[in-house]
Amino acid sequence: MKHIQLIVSFLLVILSLSRAYDTGHHSDLTRNGLMIHGYSSDAQTLGAVANWFVDYFSYTVGGEEIEDLKSMHFDNLFHLTNISNYMTQLVKNTKNATQYAVSTNDPATFITMIGMSLHAIQDFYTHSSWAEHHQTSCGCYRDDTFFEALHNANGSLNALYDTLAAIRTYSWGNGCNEFERNCLPGQVPHGGYCEGINKDSYVRPWFERSYGHAMSATIEWIYNIEQWATEVGGASLITASKSWVPSSADSAGLASDYKASIDVSYATKVPLDGEDDGHYKGAGSGDFKRFATAGLKFFGTGSYFKQLVSQSKVYKYLTYPNLYDVYNYGPENEYSEAVELVVPYSQLPAELNELSRSKSEPLMPSFAMVPVVPAPTPRSL
Repeated sequence: MKHIQLIVSFLLVILSLSRAYDTGHHSDLTRNGLMIHGYSSDAQTLGAVANWFVDYFSYTVGGEEIEDLKSMHFDNLFHLTNISNYMTQLVKNTKNATQYAVSTNDPATFITMIGMSLHAIQDFYTHSSWAEHHQTSCGCYRDDTFFEALHNANGSLNALYDTLAAIRTYSWGNGCNEFERNCLPGQVPHGGYCEGINKDSYVRPWFERSYGHAMSATIEWIYNIEQWATEVGGASLITASKSWVPSSADSAGLASDYKASIDVSYATKVPLDGEDDGHYKGAGSGDFKRFATAGLKFFGTGSYFKQLVSQSKVYKYLTYPNLYDVYNYGPENEYSEAVELVVPYSQLPAELNELSRSKSEPLMPSFAMVPVVPAPTPRSL
């Protein structure tokens, strides 16, 4: 038995990679977004845990890996049409998932669905060249979201090509399955803490700017989920979710899951890759022994919230139909239906915009400031 545990632990060490904002940044974005929308502290915690589950179940093994969740990281998209197709399908899938959550009348299911879907939305801004396409000349931050750009273009991709023709998300190279992802080797790599397109950590160029876009997108996404829920009679479920407190039986499980999201990510250590370690908020905290201990401990748990994903499979509504088209540049679809389904950030109620500026955590703590990369020419859509 001990031998099997060591094998499982080793596999966790090998494969549990963070391919997104480090867990702490995903957690901050999700908790802040839910707080701004009036969700309880416990709901914020569950949303953050569910967000982390997308990474955990994507890249662990030993009976817990969920292949479908590998599609929720916004990778291998090399053309504006590809990105639009993915985003549109994500909108449709999440709207269906919202309707399912309303049918369960279960706040935990509703909050879990919010947290998991937010992972994909947030990944777009850390895994793409969106921030580079939205520079400023004064060092300020912008709050443009993809749906904002789509709205300004009335859903026409042709109208966006002048400014976004070169937009893309990172590539994992030759390892993609053509039936899961668009795969063009030789494109911009994700990289680690010292190279690549990613903005995953404080130490990465463009982190602050991408995080600002992701914060706006998080607030925008939660608002739209609530609208989709209300359309199918989910107003009471939204109210219950905002005041949600776990049962006494589930409270310890939620606390344990949240602690694991920190411990496993904080201690992540990838063999033969000295810089790719520590995925809570930056590199340097990786440790093989601590990671094996934390990973194996969580591997053996089975909270109600973990079972919502691993057994109840709420993720199915988010990942089906498949988020990816199988063409290198996608079908010739020059109009995005998402513009008809999503209210853009600029049109949200004024109080949400004000709260997002006054209550969300600072993008960067003073002790970890990264110089803003100067941009000689401001660009706008």
